[in-house]
Amino acid sequence: QKPWESLAIGLRLFGKGRQRNLVQIQQDKEMIQYKRELAQTRKDYYVQFWEHQQELENKWITNYQEQQYQKNWRDLEKDRAWTICNAFRTREKYTELKKKEENKLMRRERHKARLKLESHERKLMLDAMEIESTEWVDKQRLD
Repeated sequence: QKPWESLAIGLRLFGKGRQRNLVQIQQDKEMIQYKRELAQTRKDYYVQFWEHQQELENKWITNYQEQQYQKNWRDLEKDRAWTICNAFRTREKYTELKKKEENKLMRRERHKARLKLESHERKLMLDAMEIESTEWVDKQRLD
């Protein structure tokens, strides 16, 4: 025996100190077991929570990606329809402008032809009046 142990026995500085009874020892063992089970349960719940959270996030991401895919598809369809309609309208507008230009040219030609005809008719009338005017009575031919 070491010299300080003999002193410690009397003072109870080292060692267990006072002796505990069996009931208290059983309670301590149960408390230790309970704390171990509680720690394991908390770990399990923690793992389950994050697995569930990850599953929810994956569902949300998948749903979001599906919505974005559908939105992009609708946008592409809209753009495609707009391009087709725009091309059709452009073709219609082109034919309409071409027709308008042709009508304008035809009106000009008709107007020129009408003016030419009127000018020709006036000239003929003036010529006819000159021919007739030789027989008309005037101041010189009153005799």
